[in-house]
Amino acid sequence: MDGGRVACLLAAGGIFFIAGQREPEPPGTHADAPGHEVDPARPFERTPAQGWDEGSAGIAVPEATAVGDFSAEEVADAYREVSAVLVASRIDRAVLEDGDLDGLLSLLAPATAEWAEEQLSAPVWPIELATRIDPSVSLSPVGPRTKGTLTAEPGEQPGELRVLANYTVAYAFAGPEDGEVETPLDIVSALRVDEEYAVRTGQTWYPEDRGVSYGGGESLTYSMACTPLVEKGWLAPQYVEAAPLGMPDPTRPPEYFDPANPMPEGDNCRAEGAGE
Repeated sequence: MDGGRVACLLAAGGIFFIAGQREPEPPGTHADAPGHEVDPARPFERTPAQGWDEGSAGIAVPEATAVGDFSAEEVADAYREVSAVLVASRIDRAVLEDGDLDGLLSLLAPATAEWAEEQLSAPVWPIELATRIDPSVSLSPVGPRTKGTLTAEPGEQPGELRVLANYTVAYAFAGPEDGEVETPLDIVSALRVDEEYAVRTGQTWYPEDRGVSYGGGESLTYSMACTPLVEKGWLAPQYVEAAPLGMPDPTRPPEYFDPANPMPEGDNCRAEGAGE
């Protein structure tokens, strides 16, 4: 039976055959396997990001309702402010390609902007705050794809709203000069982020603390080159360095891409000794 499976069930009354259809595999289940044609004009085809929205459109923003002492209108404003920070830090090519921080810093509370500028001037770029592409490679003209959600919760203090961002950004890169690409994920990298933002308003806060501030969070990069990430904090496609040796990863690419899944543990780059 094509496309199905057959189970043989032994029962008291005899032998019965039960036929069933296999569940369809998610897009990109085998995106790390050779043998798939890769179209540079459609780099996300056959990857888990196939069908995702471009830019920030894939990050779902719920209808705003009142939260704590924030009205629905104020919550909607907070969603817009945090969305703007996400675009500036993860999608804006001025940051991605040039490290130009002016747009991003202008969206943050003044005290947070000062702190973030210091962090982003360190020898190793903090990818948990913003994405920087390795200058030795080029992004594809096809823009990043996203999937995720924003949610709002009461803050710990009056005049504070917590906005939780849970999302994945998929970046497509131009291929190597020799044009040899073995798998769809050779030119697509994913960044998963679980981040908390604090939006503070009102006279209970000093002026320099009003606005959007970073809170705690964690991030995961997948299908990337280890050395640029560990040594510089830069994102680069995995084709720029030799594939790591070892057993095939039993976890399939869609599980890494899906922001609804628990954040995986471990660090394959450091486990392999990249940059150390």
